[in-house]
Amino acid sequence: QQTLLVTKAGDDITGRILSEDGRNVVVSLNPLTPDRVIVAKDELKSRSVSKVSPMPEGTVNVLTQEEILDLLAWLESGVKPGK
Repeated sequence: QQTLLVTKAGDDITGRILSEDGRNVVVSLNPLTPDRVIVAKDELKSRSVSKVSPMPEGTVNVLTQEEILDLLAWLESGVKPGK
């Protein structure tokens, strides 16, 4: 799940919260890179769940209809990876 942080300066930061303490929030901007942003809590204006999927736009466009249906069936089955 992604979180949208809006700073008092008006910057939008969207990513996965890795950790936080009384002063800072550490956000991963991209799960495929080690990029991290540290945001001071006293600089935050708001914090909410992002309504945007972390899945890159157009990812599903390379799948056939059968592959999409297989993926949905697997997701609905609740099978854990590696099982």
